[in-house]
Amino acid sequence: MRSSHLQWILCSAALAAVTLLATPVHAQVSSSCSMHDLDLTLQIADGPNHDYVLAVNFRNISSNTCTLNRAADEPSFYLNAAPPSGWFAGCSTVNAGSLYECAPSRASVAGPGVTLAPGATGHQEYRWKTAPSHAGEPCVQTHWMDNTVNQDRVQFLLLSKSLLKPICSEVTAGPYLSGAFTSDAVAAGVPLPTLRAESDKNNYYVRESAPMRVLVHDPGGLLPRDQDSCPVVLVRLRYPPGGGTRFEEAWNHKCTIDAPGGVLTEETVLGISQLRTGDNDVQISALAALRGRQFLVNDPRSLHWNVAEAPSSARQWGPQVHGLAVSLTLDKETYALRRDIPLHIAMQNFAAGVPIFGDSPIWDPPAVKVEVRDACGVPLTPSDEAIWTGHGLCATYAPGQPVSNELTLRQMGLLPKVPGSYTVVVTWKPLTGASCDSPKSPYATVESSPVSFRVVDEKHPEAASNAKCASSPK
Repeated sequence: MRSSHLQWILCSAALAAVTLLATPVHAQVSSSCSMHDLDLTLQIADGPNHDYVLAVNFRNISSNTCTLNRAADEPSFYLNAAPPSGWFAGCSTVNAGSLYECAPSRASVAGPGVTLAPGATGHQEYRWKTAPSHAGEPCVQTHWMDNTVNQDRVQFLLLSKSLLKPICSEVTAGPYLSGAFTSDAVAAGVPLPTLRAESDKNNYYVRESAPMRVLVHDPGGLLPRDQDSCPVVLVRLRYPPGGGTRFEEAWNHKCTIDAPGGVLTEETVLGISQLRTGDNDVQISALAALRGRQFLVNDPRSLHWNVAEAPSSARQWGPQVHGLAVSLTLDKETYALRRDIPLHIAMQNFAAGVPIFGDSPIWDPPAVKVEVRDACGVPLTPSDEAIWTGHGLCATYAPGQPVSNELTLRQMGLLPKVPGSYTVVVTWKPLTGASCDSPKSPYATVESSPVSFRVVDEKHPEAASNAKCASSPK
C-alpha cells in the first residue's frame, strides 16, 4: 500500500466494440507500458448472487509496442470501517484514523502478461460481492480506490459511490488480460443511449472551473435517474504530462429536460476543477441498466482543454488601496440564461510594506467576496447553491506575486435567474501580522473595478431588453 495515495487525493478532486490484437509477453520484446502510454476507461458487470466486476481497460495510445507486466500492481481501497478478517490482505489507518487503506487479498496473482501493439487493449478486473451471502453478515463502503500500472509513479483514481458498490466479501484483483472488458448485459436490437460532451471554450487558466454540458439521448430509457431526473455521469480527466487519470462521479450538476417527439434529451452542467498545466483530456460516461444489470456507456469523443497560468496582460487591476489591488475579468459580455459564468480573479500585493495574509484561494471559503448587482444597482441574494463548509487555511501574499482565484457565479450562488443587465464586483479584505500563526488585524478593503455583462434567453432574446430589475416584482 502507498501512503502517498491520500496526499495525492487531498492535494488534488463507448463500450468497446472491437478488441484489437494483444499477444503474450514472450512473443516479442518491448518496454513496460507507462501511464503516459495508456488511455484508461472503465466498465462494470453485475451477475448472479450479487457478484460484481469493476474492470479497467488500458488502450495503448503510443506509437510503440509496450507490455503490461506478469504481476499486476496492488490497488488500494479506502474504507469507512475495518473489514472482516480475510477480505483484504492487509489494512492501515489513514486520515487520522478515519479511513482504512486496504489491499485486495489476491492482488499479486501473476498472469502471462500482455503485449499491447499501438491501438491494442488489455484490462484488469476487481471482483467482490455487493450483498451479504448470509443474514447478519457485514458490509463496508469504500470511498475511493486507486492504483498504478507497471509500478509507474503516476496513478489512476476512482471516486464514485455508484461504481464503488458496498463490499460484502473478499475483494480480488486479477492479472492483466488481453482485450477490452465488455459487458454482456447489452442486448442485440436495444438502442443504447448516446452522450455528447460540450464546452464553451478549449483554453482555461490554472484553478479555473470549466463548465461542461452533457447532452444525453436515451430513447430506450436505459439510464437510471435520481430525484432531479439526472443520470449518473462519470467524468474522466487525463492529466498532463504523465497520463495520471481521475474518474469522478458528478455530484453537483443540474439537469434540464426536453422531450420533443417523445425522445428524452437531457443537459447536465458539470464543473471540472483541478485542471493541470498542459493538455487535459476529458471524457464522460453514464451508468445504464438493462433487465436489472448495469453497465457503462461512453462518449467515444473527448474534450481537449489547454490549461495555462493567466498572463499578466489578462489582468485588469482595480484601484490600489495601501499597495494592494484586485483584478476581475470575464470571458465575454453576453451569456446565455442558466449557463455558468467564470470569474477570473487575481489579488496582488504591489507595495504594502507590511506582511499580508488572507484566506487561501485553493480552499473554501473563497478568499474574496463576490457581489452581483442588477440594472437597478440592487445586489442579488445568494442562493442555497452556495455551500462553503470552510477550511479557512491561511495564505501569505508576497510582494510582486499575483495570486489567481478562479470562481464561477454558480459556485457563489449568484448566477442570475432572469435575463437582464448586471454588474459584478469582487472585494478582498486581507489581514496583516507577523505570521499566519500569530494574531492578525484587518489591513484594507480592496475592490475590483466593476465589470458589466448581459444575460439573454436564447429562445426569447427580446427578454433581456424588456427585463425589469432582477429585484423588481414581475
